[in-house]
Order: sequence, then structure tokens, then C-alpha cells
Amino acid sequence: MSRKIHINELFNMLDEIFLREKFLKEALDSNLKNLLGLAKVQVFDKFGIKPDEKKYFIAGSAKLYTEDALKSAFGSMPPLGDLDIIIPDKNLWDKAGLGNLYNSKYEPSDKIEVFSEWNPSKAGEKYANLSVRNTNDILNDTSLIGGYYFMPLADVTDYKLKMGREKEEEINMLSKDYEEGGKIDILKKLIKAIGPEAARGFLKEVNKRRLAS
Repeated sequence: MSRKIHINELFNMLDEIFLREKFLKEALDSNLKNLLGLAKVQVFDKFGIKPDEKKYFIAGSAKLYTEDALKSAFGSMPPLGDLDIIIPDKNLWDKAGLGNLYNSKYEPSDKIEVFSEWNPSKAGEKYANLSVRNTNDILNDTSLIGGYYFMPLADVTDYKLKMGREKEEEINMLSKDYEEGGKIDILKKLIKAIGPEAARGFLKEVNKRRLAS
């Protein structure tokens, strides 16, 4: 009997398959482009990192603003207001003259924050026990989109579902629909977003994995 595929796994597969087959069409959101422009000077130049070097990743919601298919699948999304960048290497912080901030954060502006690890539990209070994957494991699984490394979809949806904030309503509803049997509606959104040919390839891969489980 095939096992039930959780929504996080679905998004992880979406990330992997579409990256491999080049189904997704890069279409960086205008706000994301502006924030990346700020980050070029305030972060990448400061730390001596080229955007195409796998020494960092852009965390949080930003990944959802990189592809037409993702924006369509998640429905109405609020404008992207800020950028979280994770740089795990202590040496890079020291070379940037920011070693004293390694275990806290570097905040060059009100729109950009830089951390040494991906750890939403540092927000405290009701998020204090929120667990996520190891930062270096996430870094290893990042993908280069538009010349920048972004957190995998599975990790984005994982922390958003766990946080359960009002601003995550679209993703929470998507998860609820999926778990309650609304898989077809969700896949229809993806089909509409990426086109029938790409969708056939995706569905074929999904079915193959389910039968192999």
C-alpha cells in the first residue's frame, strides 16, 4: 500500500523535480529584486561573498516570490517586506568585522537581517520550541535561482506550518486541503501555473514515488 505523501514532501518533490526538469520559470518579484539589490551592497559585499557562491542562503518567505508557478500555487501573497539571509561560516563574520554578532544578528537596515543559523525559535514566546532542520543540511539542499541561493520549499512550508501565524493562512489552508483529500485541487493550481506538459511530468514522478513507497 502506498504511503500518504505529506504536503512538505510534495513541495520537496516539486522543488527537486522542477529544478531538474527546468519546469519552473524564474520571475523574481519586483520587491524581491529591490531587496536583493540592497543585499548586494549591505551583505554580500560586506561579507565578501559572491551571490553564486554556496556560502549562504536566503531564508523565510522569499523563495515563494521567485517563480511564477509558486506565486500562483500559493494564491494571494502579501508583498515581500524584508529579507533574512543565513551565513553559517564564522570566518566570514570575522573577516567582515562582525564576529561579535555571530550568535545574534547583523541588521544593516530595517529590511534586511543576517543570521548565522536558521532558527525561528529565537523569536521566543510561542515559537520558543519550534524545531527546524540543521542549518548546514538546509544549505546543502539550496537551489540557485536568479543567481541567488534560496531555502528549499519543504523547509519554507515546514516552518510556516509550525508557526501557524495569521500571515501564513494561505499555506495553512493549502496544507489542510491537502491532508483532507483536496490533492486534486492543489495539483490543478500547479497545472494551471506550469502548463499541462510540465504537469504531466510532475504527476508521473509523484505516482512513481508513491508506488515505490
